Amino acid sequence: RHLATFRKYDVDFDGFLSPKEFRTMCKNEFAMKEEQDIRHIADAIDLNMDGYLSEQEFVVWALVAMGEH
Repeated sequence: RHLATFRKYDVDFDGFLSPKEFRTMCKNEFAMKEEQDIRHIADAIDLNMDGYLSEQEFVVWALVAMGEH
């Protein structure tokens, strides 16, 4: 289910969530509105600090955030 969510917002199908794609997902899926909060979460998830979230980075975060680790 987490991978399906990732792919739903990976609108350019490159296997990564851009900052814009991640922001859209946070607003739509979690009703997050504060840009600072969204950036803070993205920075914590982006383990290799390339500015994009890979499927692996996203799924690991989602599992931990949902208590499924």
